[in-house]
Amino acid sequence: MTILALDYETRSPLDIQQVGLKPYAAKAEITLAAWQVSGGPIQQWDLFEGTGPNTELNELLRDPLVEKRAFNAPFEIEISRVCSGIEPAPSEWVCTMAWAYARAFKGKMADVSRQIGLPDDKQKRADGTRLITKFCAPPYADPMKHPDDWERSRDYNRQDVVAESAIADYLAPFPLTPEERDTWAWDYQVNNRGIPIDLEACHQAIDLAERETEHLLDQIRSLTGVANPNSRDQLLAWLRAQGYPYDDLQKATVERAARDPSPYQRVLELRLM
Repeated sequence: MTILALDYETRSPLDIQQVGLKPYAAKAEITLAAWQVSGGPIQQWDLFEGTGPNTELNELLRDPLVEKRAFNAPFEIEISRVCSGIEPAPSEWVCTMAWAYARAFKGKMADVSRQIGLPDDKQKRADGTRLITKFCAPPYADPMKHPDDWERSRDYNRQDVVAESAIADYLAPFPLTPEERDTWAWDYQVNNRGIPIDLEACHQAIDLAERETEHLLDQIRSLTGVANPNSRDQLLAWLRAQGYPYDDLQKATVERAARDPSPYQRVLELRLM
C-alpha cells in the first residue's frame, strides 16, 4: 500500500482558534506543503517559489488507493478541499493524532512525540509558534525579506512530516481496528456536517438578553445613583457606604451577602441577575 504523510502550512486573515476550521480554510492559502511517500525522501512545495500546484501531490491525494496520513487530519482534508479542489473520502485517511489518542497518548504532536520518547532528530521543532505568528498571521511577513526565518519555516514544515511518520512507525504494531477507523470517519463526517442552527432565534435571544440586562442596570441606577453599575469600583463604593462588609463583588461573596436583609439586598439581587 502507498502511504502519503502530509503536512500543510497555511495563512489566513482569520484566527482558526476564534472562527473554527471551515471559515478559516475558506480564506486560507497553502504557503508550504511537505510530504513523504511510503517512507521515501521528504518533498516540499513552496508558494513563494512560484511553481504552481504540485501535480504529484495532487495525484496522490486524488488516488483512492493511497492511504493519507496527517496529525489532526481534518485540517489537511479541509485545506485540500478548499485550496486544491480535492475531496478524498475520510475512509482514505488515518489521523495520526486520533491513532495516538486511541493508544492512550494525549496532547499535541510535540507532546505525543515526547511521550513516545522519539529521539531529538525525530521531534517537532520548538520554534514553530514564533514562525507561524510571523508568516501565517496578519500582517504576514514577506519571506523574501526574512530568508533565514523562512528557511526555518520550511524546515519546521518538513520536520512535522518526520515527526508524524515516526509516531506512525511507533504505533504500527498497534494498528487501528476497522471499527476504530470507521468510528473516526463517522466522527469526521458528523463534525464536518455540523448541526442545524436557527440563527434568527439565536439573534433574537441575544437581543432579549441584552435588553433585559439594560433593564436590570437601569433598576440598579435608580436605586443607587451609580452612573455605571457595571463598574466594580463605583458599585462597591456605594455598597460600602451602605454597610456592605466585603471588599469584592465576586459571585460567591455577593450570593452570601444577598441572603441577609439589608439596605442593599435588592441591589445585590439585581447584580446576580
